[in-house]
Amino acid sequence: MYSLGTSLVQNWFWVNWMRKFKELSAVSKILILLLLIVLVGAWGVVGVVLGKKSVRALEIKSPVATLINEKIPKIADYPNPINGVLYTKRDAATWKDRVPLAIMVENSVVARPQSGLSKADIVYEALAEGGVTRFAAIFLSQGSQVGPVRSARDYYYDWISEYKAAYSHWGGNQYVRVLASQLFGAKDLDQFVIGSPTYYRLCYGEHCGYTSTDNLWNVATARGVNKPVQIESWRFKDDSPSKSPNAVEVTVSFQGDYGYVVVWRYDPATNSYLRSNGGAAHIDKETGQQIRVKTIVVCSLQNLGYKIVTGVANRNFQTLGENNVKIFQDGTLSEGVWKKASRESRTRFYDTSGKEIALNQGQIWMEMIPAGSAVSYK
Repeated sequence: MYSLGTSLVQNWFWVNWMRKFKELSAVSKILILLLLIVLVGAWGVVGVVLGKKSVRALEIKSPVATLINEKIPKIADYPNPINGVLYTKRDAATWKDRVPLAIMVENSVVARPQSGLSKADIVYEALAEGGVTRFAAIFLSQGSQVGPVRSARDYYYDWISEYKAAYSHWGGNQYVRVLASQLFGAKDLDQFVIGSPTYYRLCYGEHCGYTSTDNLWNVATARGVNKPVQIESWRFKDDSPSKSPNAVEVTVSFQGDYGYVVVWRYDPATNSYLRSNGGAAHIDKETGQQIRVKTIVVCSLQNLGYKIVTGVANRNFQTLGENNVKIFQDGTLSEGVWKKASRESRTRFYDTSGKEIALNQGQIWMEMIPAGSAVSYK
């Protein structure tokens, strides 16, 4: 009865309202319609505002709803076995299944600026002849044009063998070339054998020979040796810059000409060291930027004089055994000894208490100096 009565009243009200609406003037009808439109619009706005507040309240009560629309952070937990830098699994997929490359790069004054050194995971620097140093730059995670590429020296072989790397060099004397072929096999990427277009000249002369990591990895693939290798990693740690750094400028002389004196200057903003060579900032020609590294390892080597073979005299150092080491990182110095038992075994670094020294994650520069060479810091 109640519902029927209510319905009759509503019908009576609606019929009478419509009859009166028809009796109104045209102007009155337009005004009423405009008023109704305004009321409906206002109610719609109120509904939207209330709806947003309700959704926001629901998100606060249920944080899972907000996470669905947020970008999930990538987790970098795949380490580069050479220098400890962490990559995501996806980023590491670009390099984890290829062979490391060790490329001989010269450091003659006329060869500067070199290409590619800042892209290497680690660089070894040692004396060649005439007080001139030479680099073995080892690449895995990044690539570049590299050069000038120069000839092989056999005392680098023990360091390169730690990485089971393919070895790129622009020839060498008969003794070192035969030895490289025996030690590295199909991984011996000798320019004298491979030639162009893997190797090429950017100008005329001995200081103009270049290659690229892509070229070399292609040759390694064709030879069936571009495959992942097992590298025994060093101990690595996160950056821990000193609040009172005591090694902000490191000078390494190599017992050579002034043009090859190296100075490393500490940059606290990036907790890294910037390299100068022969009194000038050492620039990578490919990037136009000064070379900077996270860790400098200065290893003293017993100087064994010169090895004379096939009428050629090349330097000779004791690369196995142990000797003194100085490690500069975080603006400070750690001292101890390096030890290496065999050609392929990893060089290890121990402090004065016998504990292995952990290195910062990032590019590493190995200064392999004759024992007695001046190394100073301040």
